[in-house]
Formats: sequence, C-alpha cells, structure tokens
Amino acid sequence: MGEDHFSARATEVLGRSSIPSGPDIEFLSDAAIAVHRVTAIVIVIAILAHVAGALKHHLIDKDSTLLRMIGRA
Repeated sequence: MGEDHFSARATEVLGRSSIPSGPDIEFLSDAAIAVHRVTAIVIVIAILAHVAGALKHHLIDKDSTLLRMIGRA
C-alpha cells in the first residue's frame, strides 16, 4: 500500500499560504494513520447502520420514515 508517513512537503492552505513540514516523527505518523483508519471504519459503520435503520422502518415497521426522508410523505 505504499509508504505510510507524513509528507516532507509543505501543506498548502487554500492556495494562498502554506504550513511548513516538520521533522518526520514516526510515532506521530503511525498515530495519525491509525486515527484516520479507525475514523474511516467508524464512519462507514455509522452510514451502514443508518441505511439499515431506514430500511427496517420501511420494510419491517411499515411506517413512513423512509418516505419522509426522501421527501415523498
């Protein structure tokens, strides 16, 4: 999956200014990668749970929750 570490380049902010890069600190790089991965997994799980909940309301509970969400109720 390529190298997982901070870039040695400065980070541009809105094309107007930049944040200079700091030293390559491996434990911070590893921590940032772990936080990003865990956050991505949590977001995907939350989205899937919401979709499952909406489908449950529509298919099992037979209420108008899903229809209201898509603007048809």
